[in-house]
Amino acid sequence: MFLLAAINQYLNVNSTKSIKVLDFGGACGAHYFEIKRFIPNDVSLKWYVVETAQMVNSAFDRKLNSNELFFLSSVEDIKTEIDFIHSSGTLQYVHSPYESTNMLININANWIFINRMIFNENDRDLITVQKSFLSSNGRGMLPKGYTDKIISYPHTTMSFRKFNSTIINNGYKAEWMFL
Repeated sequence: MFLLAAINQYLNVNSTKSIKVLDFGGACGAHYFEIKRFIPNDVSLKWYVVETAQMVNSAFDRKLNSNELFFLSSVEDIKTEIDFIHSSGTLQYVHSPYESTNMLININANWIFINRMIFNENDRDLITVQKSFLSSNGRGMLPKGYTDKIISYPHTTMSFRKFNSTIINNGYKAEWMFL
């Protein structure tokens, strides 16, 4: 709902009928498929999902790419200007969350919408190991051939002050914040 509201606000504020979205960590395009249902047909939508190579291969295997939806394993592979960056619950799981934040900032999109983050109020990051069932990571059933099992991966609870100053110091301002 928040993403849809932000995209609609972007379209209205910019009086435009086109938007190019970079969805950093966008899985197999789940956000695209949700948003596409509610965007008017006369809006030109280009949605670039940047994901792991394995996820990109899965998207291609399932023929999810189209003339609106593109899957890439690196931000550097995008060869067009981006209007709107979206990342939902991803930055805390990448190897270097602040480097990834700066990489997104350096794209110079008009808007950046970062959603579903966990922060702490300290001036340090908290790095833990998160464990969950494979089936808990994403929507729907596991694809055919996958076995449900417990997996573990690092999680960084980023310093809100450090993250926010990274955004603000690069010319962006926080329009909405839910703490």
